Amino acid sequence: MKKFWFPITVAILLTISGVSLYYILINSVFADKVLPNVRVSGQSVSFSNQNELELDLQKKALSELPSILNVDVEGIQYSLPTEKIILGVSTDEVVDYGKGSNILKVLGQGLKLFDGEDLEYDYDINIDLFLQSFPYKLISPNPAAVVGERIVNCGNDEYNIPVDRQKLESKILTSLKDNTTLSLTIEDVAAEGADLAIVDYCKNYATDVEFINKLLYELNLESPEDIFEYYLAVDGSTKWRIKDPVQLRQLLLEFRNNNKVDPSDGEYIVRGNSALMTKSYNYGRILNVEQTLSQVQLWLDNPSQELSLVYDTVPPSILTSGLNIQDFTYLAGEGKTRMDMIRGGRPNVYLQYAEEGLREVDGVVVQPGQEFSFFNLIKPQKYGNTWRTAKGNLISGGYCNSTTTLFRAALESGLPITRRSSHTFSVFSYAWGYPLNIVDAAYYTDPKVDLSFVNDYEFPILLKFISSQPGDKFQYHTIQVYTHKDAERREIELLNWRTWNFRSERDFQGAFDRIVRVNGEVIRQDTFESTYNPELPEY
Repeated sequence: MKKFWFPITVAILLTISGVSLYYILINSVFADKVLPNVRVSGQSVSFSNQNELELDLQKKALSELPSILNVDVEGIQYSLPTEKIILGVSTDEVVDYGKGSNILKVLGQGLKLFDGEDLEYDYDINIDLFLQSFPYKLISPNPAAVVGERIVNCGNDEYNIPVDRQKLESKILTSLKDNTTLSLTIEDVAAEGADLAIVDYCKNYATDVEFINKLLYELNLESPEDIFEYYLAVDGSTKWRIKDPVQLRQLLLEFRNNNKVDPSDGEYIVRGNSALMTKSYNYGRILNVEQTLSQVQLWLDNPSQELSLVYDTVPPSILTSGLNIQDFTYLAGEGKTRMDMIRGGRPNVYLQYAEEGLREVDGVVVQPGQEFSFFNLIKPQKYGNTWRTAKGNLISGGYCNSTTTLFRAALESGLPITRRSSHTFSVFSYAWGYPLNIVDAAYYTDPKVDLSFVNDYEFPILLKFISSQPGDKFQYHTIQVYTHKDAERREIELLNWRTWNFRSERDFQGAFDRIVRVNGEVIRQDTFESTYNPELPEY
């Protein structure tokens, strides 16, 4: 047995010497270089020094990752550029592979190099920057907390929760390498043993606030804490209570007084026992303070539905007037004229007669299919050498303004015109409103010159007269044609304006066309001609 001691001793000494020499060699000669047979993600980096390695691996490592990291934190979605999250690639592990003071590590890793060793990239992740974009602030000087029994600051999404940086880094790397969305909760990033009860309290807070928001908006308040307190009940559940009941009542009383909406009777004309509505009435409303307070208390007991103010509806007086309300709230069209208030240096006497003629029309209702005749409306009666209407108004110069305004109203409402005559001379005041001074309608009692049209809507129409003096030396006359809100909508187009046989401003012929459409379909086309000749009998 003794004869083997020597070779065994020599073998041991040689082995120790070889290991020592290997240990010294790799930790000196190869101290700043990568050992042979080392690869990183399949790429050979043997004998590279650290500077070369950093330049080579940095660019390649980033190119293998997606350019964007998509993040979903409890339903809140956003994206971050990868190049801002990844600070770089650490090469220390690659350069130090197979080296160091631990002889067992050196030998173990050295043996692996015979077959080659493929290492992974060691990414350096900027966790602080990632947490800056996190929708919840996890380190805050003003965090959500339980103070006594009150739960405060839940609306800020700010907490004091320690972060497990290593766990978060691992999740980020996994999502980047797999090119998948990084789905996280606060629990996913919290360090082990962190108290997350406050997170649950604040989640309940956020759910409840969704129900309160309408009430806050109506009262012009910014925060639930303006009127409520959020607290932790004895049984561990979260609840709400009114901060100051007296203050809340006063707030509601002030809101009621400052925000009540008075009812409106609209606009209407009374004819007999009917109210002919040309503008709809509106209900008013006023806050019911007591019912609102009861509603708030019900919500505090069971915060599971939307919380809002309670209003009482206030009906307009027209509904209790006893009048039969008829709808004429759709303005089908209107005709307008104007007359100079001073003529020849004196007040225009014809204004009075024009206005009297139009007031005869005001409030007239024309039934569906019925023909309206201005002549038949005023029923001219002769008194000596004068003519008067059935109401006793003197018929004189200016009544043509009544028929011209009516003609324009029927024209713009798409109604069929059954009788209309132009004047025998061009009246200068009718030049206003249209491209050519040919949109007029004469009236004469004897011989009879009339204006008439038919109501071809499926509802009655109401004629309403408006007079105004805006201060520009003219008086404006308007006839509005109202009908039911459900009546068809007509589009009116006046076109092809033309004149011929033009001898002077008062002696010529002219015409224009009208197209009436409903929903783009033509329902009427007609032409209106005018002949002005001072030598004809004047009317």
